[in-house]
Amino acid sequence: MRMIKNKISIPILCGLILTGLYSFSEGADWRLFYATDSGYKYLYDKDSLESPGQGIKRVWQKIVKDLGKDETQDMFKMHTEINCKTKYYELLSIVEYDGDREMTISFEDYKSRPPTDELPLESRIGGLYDNICP
Repeated sequence: MRMIKNKISIPILCGLILTGLYSFSEGADWRLFYATDSGYKYLYDKDSLESPGQGIKRVWQKIVKDLGKDETQDMFKMHTEINCKTKYYELLSIVEYDGDREMTISFEDYKSRPPTDELPLESRIGGLYDNICP
C-alpha cells in the first residue's frame, strides 16, 4: 500500500512543482504606458518594480509591434532604472528578440543611446516615469 502512495504522490508533487515554475516564469503583469501611430507599444512589468534606494525605481519595460488581429511581436525588453528625484534614467540591460529567441545586447553593440540620459517628460520614457514615480 505504501508503494502505491509513493507512485501516486511523486507525479502529483512533480506536477505541482512544474505548475509553480510555469506560473513564476510567466508572472509578468505588463501594463501599457505609451503607444505610437506606427503600431509600437511600450509596456512595463508592474510585478518587476523595485525600489533599491530612496527615489530610485527599477522596472522591466518591453517594446512590442502590433501586427493586428490581437497579435503582437516582442521587439526589445529593457531593465531600466529611473531616479525619480533627479529625473535621470539608465538602461541596465537590453534583450533583443529574434523570433522566439532572446539575445542580450551589450552596450558596446548598442551605441545609439548612452547608458545614462536626462529624462524628457514629453517622451515615452516620461510616460514610464509618470507610471512608476510618485
